[in-house]
Amino acid sequence: MIEINLLPQEARIKNKGPVVKKEYFLYLLIFMFAGLICIHLGLAVLTLLRQNNLRLLENKWSKLSPQRKMLGESKGDASIVDLPVLKKLLEQRVSWSEKLNKLSLKLPDGVWFNEISLKQDSFILKGGVISLTKVEMALINTFLGNLKDDKNFISDFSILEIDSAQRKIIGGYEIVEFNLNGTLR
Repeated sequence: MIEINLLPQEARIKNKGPVVKKEYFLYLLIFMFAGLICIHLGLAVLTLLRQNNLRLLENKWSKLSPQRKMLGESKGDASIVDLPVLKKLLEQRVSWSEKLNKLSLKLPDGVWFNEISLKQDSFILKGGVISLTKVEMALINTFLGNLKDDKNFISDFSILEIDSAQRKIIGGYEIVEFNLNGTLR
């Protein structure tokens, strides 16, 4: 069925848009209130769990009180511990990070390392040399000389020398493989 409104424009009932029923507003209000209650209950449970955890940690802390007192007393005693013995230990310490850095810095072109090992008081370095001008042994001697000239590097070694050198041909190039042995003080 078709409706035709013949009333003039001023007399017509104007459509005011969608009508929101009061029931929807009431449902929305109830939903928001229920959500707030859930959030509140969740926060209350979380607070209770945190309080329980705090209580457990406080009990542990109080049980460890005698040990903390002993530790505090021993900290005071630690400064009185034999300082000469501690100094001696620090002097005997070998700084391998510095040694490895020095090995890298003193390395001439054409020389490389294959293996570095340390056993008790012996230091072993295995490497190789290649030179197109056939001065492999001179490069090895230069490398060893550079290490011996560095007082910080050589100070921890009583002996640092070339143990063996062997010529090989690999891929048409002549290389020299060498072993450098050192004895720690």
